[in-house]
Amino acid sequence: MSQHFIELNQTDPAETHDSTSDSHCLVCGLGSLGQYCVVALKRFGMNISAIDLTLPQSWEVPDLPDLLENLVIGDCRQPSVLQQVQIHQCRSVLLVTNNERINIEAAFAIRLLNPTVRLVVRSAEQNLNRLLDQQLGNFAAFELAALPANALAIAALANGTQGLITLDGQLLRVVQQSIDPSHRWCDRRLVHELNTRTRRVLSHNTPSDATLPFHHWQTGDRILAGDTVTYIEITQGLVELVQPTSSIQSPRAQYSLQRRWQIGHAF
Repeated sequence: MSQHFIELNQTDPAETHDSTSDSHCLVCGLGSLGQYCVVALKRFGMNISAIDLTLPQSWEVPDLPDLLENLVIGDCRQPSVLQQVQIHQCRSVLLVTNNERINIEAAFAIRLLNPTVRLVVRSAEQNLNRLLDQQLGNFAAFELAALPANALAIAALANGTQGLITLDGQLLRVVQQSIDPSHRWCDRRLVHELNTRTRRVLSHNTPSDATLPFHHWQTGDRILAGDTVTYIEITQGLVELVQPTSSIQSPRAQYSLQRRWQIGHAF
């Protein structure tokens, strides 16, 4: 399985964590993908529990049981099973069983028990996923055929991830941030100041212009509480933590993409 992905600003991985949240994640489904999700999350220092219907007969990751705080054999849709892994303390859940219906039903069960937990779901039903996002909140669904486990781990840890894009062999992340008074950008940054070597603003909306067309904001506007900022970023800062050395992109390829980004021709 190929490995890649990153985070917001070439920063420390701890910054992907909400400081008010626990470092406890749950993985539901311990097939090949689920096992590699456990490995990726562990490399970010997370405490991980897992649920599966049956104990795998063999592990693709040989020492995987040693990486888990708790392994429960049962149905991840059942409240009694979820309570065994202390679902109320989890900051994020990856639902990556091979059955999309089970993943979605489990998402609803988990949301009832934990109203704020981050939900990352294996699902290819795009129309349904949009409805689920509206119903559940703090929810992301991905079609797994094109995504590695590390990308899912980042989606689980970094709230606001709206989508993942591959360009020139590198992963880009689309992020939507709702600005509250405690946000580090609130009343401290102008819109154009958010554009960096690795990040470009896609939209800036205030509460009064929520339907403003793409790229029609004022670059000199100040970021204020209640605003919504959507941006795309080159994913590079965390990749070395989770990616095998042999698969890290060459400096020449990285420079090529960043140069295209800087001159505005990446998209």
